[in-house]
Amino acid sequence: MKRREFLRRFGGIAAAAYLLPSNLVLRGQPTPSSAATPDGRGLFPNLDPLQSTPYIALPLGSIRASGWLLKQLELQRDGLTGHAEELTEWLPGLQDSAWTGGTGEAGEKAPYYLKGLVSLAYLLGDAGLKAKVKRWIDPILASQQPDGYFGPEKNRTWWPHMLVAHVLRDYQEATGDSRVIPFLQNYYAYLSHPEKLTVCFAGNPHAHGPDWTKARAADEIETILWLYNRTGDQKLLTLATNIRDQMYDWTAVAAGDRFLTEEVLSHNVNVPQTLKRYGLTEVLTKGAGRDAFFAAEAALEDEYGAGLGITLGTEHLAGRSPNQGVETCSTVEKMLSLETNLRVFGEASLGDTLERLAFNLLPACLSDDIHQHVYYTRPNHPSARLGGSGYWEDYPNGFVPSPQSGYPCCCFNLHMGWPKYVQHAWAATADGGLAALAYGPSCVSAQVKDGVPVTIAQETNYPFGETIRLKIKLASPTQFPLELRVPAWCETPQIVAAGKPVANVQPGSFVRIDRTWAPGDEVVATFPMKIRTRENYLGAVMVERGPLIYSLQIGAEKSISKKGQNGFDEIELSPTTPWNYALAVDPAHPDASISVQTSAMPDNPFVAATTPVRLQAKGRRVPEWTFARNGIMADEPPVSPIVSSEPDETLKLVPFGAQFLRMTWFPCLGTPVAPATSFSDDFSKPTWYRNWAVYGAGWYRDTDNSLVCRPQKPAKIVALGAAFTDLVYDAEIIPSDKGDAGLIFRASRFGFGGDDYNGYYACINAEKGIVAIGKCNGKWTKLKITALPLTPNQSYSVRIKASGPKISFYVADMSKPALEVEDSEHVSGAIGLRHYVVGWYETARFKNISARSA
Repeated sequence: MKRREFLRRFGGIAAAAYLLPSNLVLRGQPTPSSAATPDGRGLFPNLDPLQSTPYIALPLGSIRASGWLLKQLELQRDGLTGHAEELTEWLPGLQDSAWTGGTGEAGEKAPYYLKGLVSLAYLLGDAGLKAKVKRWIDPILASQQPDGYFGPEKNRTWWPHMLVAHVLRDYQEATGDSRVIPFLQNYYAYLSHPEKLTVCFAGNPHAHGPDWTKARAADEIETILWLYNRTGDQKLLTLATNIRDQMYDWTAVAAGDRFLTEEVLSHNVNVPQTLKRYGLTEVLTKGAGRDAFFAAEAALEDEYGAGLGITLGTEHLAGRSPNQGVETCSTVEKMLSLETNLRVFGEASLGDTLERLAFNLLPACLSDDIHQHVYYTRPNHPSARLGGSGYWEDYPNGFVPSPQSGYPCCCFNLHMGWPKYVQHAWAATADGGLAALAYGPSCVSAQVKDGVPVTIAQETNYPFGETIRLKIKLASPTQFPLELRVPAWCETPQIVAAGKPVANVQPGSFVRIDRTWAPGDEVVATFPMKIRTRENYLGAVMVERGPLIYSLQIGAEKSISKKGQNGFDEIELSPTTPWNYALAVDPAHPDASISVQTSAMPDNPFVAATTPVRLQAKGRRVPEWTFARNGIMADEPPVSPIVSSEPDETLKLVPFGAQFLRMTWFPCLGTPVAPATSFSDDFSKPTWYRNWAVYGAGWYRDTDNSLVCRPQKPAKIVALGAAFTDLVYDAEIIPSDKGDAGLIFRASRFGFGGDDYNGYYACINAEKGIVAIGKCNGKWTKLKITALPLTPNQSYSVRIKASGPKISFYVADMSKPALEVEDSEHVSGAIGLRHYVVGWYETARFKNISARSA
């Protein structure tokens, strides 16, 4: 950019800062503190008073991918990442960006993109990508104002600036650019003014504004601590502590399961993203984060998980249904949080979860050539066509492969998934060694004790192969510790170092090999993979082998729904083969009925036709298991075990991430369980949700043991294992001053949203002073309504008596029905609760549910 054009676009002191010599500091800006010195390996471990960590991040560029892992990075370069700035029809926001001094978008889009671009450029050493990086970084560094603020003046919300700060620290590690550290010091001096920080955390909530800052500010804390370790500036610790104290108290939120009490807390990007707060709290306060993190992880997986290593949420937390999805932003943010916490806590289990996401969900949300992505990835997904799913946050193309699927955040944030995985796969140990935190073909070059350079090449087809070979290259014999993560799923791990077996190799741990290594030494780790099943939702099972999840291979017919340039099209996929199967499997001995087939390793193993490992299983079709009413997604799996009279078939299962269409949670063949004659739930148990299936919005147990719904649309929750014909159904309902609330019964064929089911609904409405009975067949049909004065926030006992076609609804007075109807359309089905209100209101509460066969 010519000097005159630069001055026109950036103006004043901001431009002068770019044009002046780098050793000059603008008047009014704080002078950088004296730099802290790196250790003998060129690293910056935590300085006092921060907690030391078992593992220390290596600078960007220390690790290079090879084999199939390199292929994923190259596909990104040749696909969405390398061409993002050219895809003006799909990715508006990168052209004439306000972050480069233009008049365009000034929010998170460009910072998200840069977070992946910088890592990818320096992992590949790609000159073209590096040139792109420089075209962004130079204007950003030149935009700093005298008070330390930087970036677009038209958007001073804090969140995108956190992203840019992260980008700059990566860039500094890769290039050594001397401008970055003074720049960040000046910015954090700006934030350190109490009135500036108060503005960041206060004001009217809006997209990516103060509430989002309170949820996501751990990202800023991590960069502040990175800078502290390079400057020793004590004021940075004060700033980090102040930010932590003004964030949402996620520990209390998780301990009380309060995620659904506020919209921003239930947002399923904020939840995995903020998990790094626990590790950073550990660093800041020496011991306050570890237990809270693992308690939160366990609780979230139990209530909102589907065996994928992450909570389901579309976009908000919403139960465990395999028809729920995971936003791509959630996947890459959870990966990054795990990478941070793995270095802090040193717990091998975090590496297992990281690999589960990287090898399954991440490739599942990307096309084979990384020219498309999907906004939501769901476990059971037999069709990818345009249309809504009835979610809290719904997008017609949210499951359609496209350069921009769903809301335009994931298409900018997805770029960091694979690069960050490679960047953090290795780490330095606190005592001068190296540690393999996550596996895949790669090569690490770093210094160990006394500054001795070492290169370790990892040759492997893992997770498609069981063997990992580490080749150690150094100039002369050198003593240093090497630590290897042993996956918890592996029952019989074996490690041989320099020809000698390593003793006491325990699953779910780090093995430490501390010896004098000679040039040419090798370490061979073998992690045998057994077939396993995981049982969760409605008795359905998921099939796993090693870190990979396997799904039914489904034939797909492709059609282009929107043509783009150079193969960057939006695509719809329809199944050409059956998908509605139940497995014939003994969960205790799955290897007795499921076999493994292997073939040659291709360049890209995440292609169904050529994937090197597939499983073969037996199953039968279940004709009554069909597409949901919208014709796009499958109905919920039938409750297992299930009977099918269809013939046995051989099923091919391929890795979860090898195709866009998949069925992952299967019902099991077997003798059905006799129907229950009664059901009750007083919501006194923290695990109440195991009895219920969530269809829209979020439901949570409040401190008074009432069940509360937080809808933005009509929503329901169903006890799928409690099906009745004639019944007596009792509950307490505390209506709010908005909408109606009531009981579902004799219900079946559930989709998302309040009215997507077949069955009856009886409700009370304090806002209108009425009680009503109606039925649904995908839409509400009124049967009878009558006036009844009702007081909001007062508890009412309600009862349904259904005998044949006669339905009686009692409210408060159990001696006389408030209304009665006769209707014979729905004879039998499940019970549930429903709430109808639009908006984030104080909502109705439900207590003491009980039902019995009449």
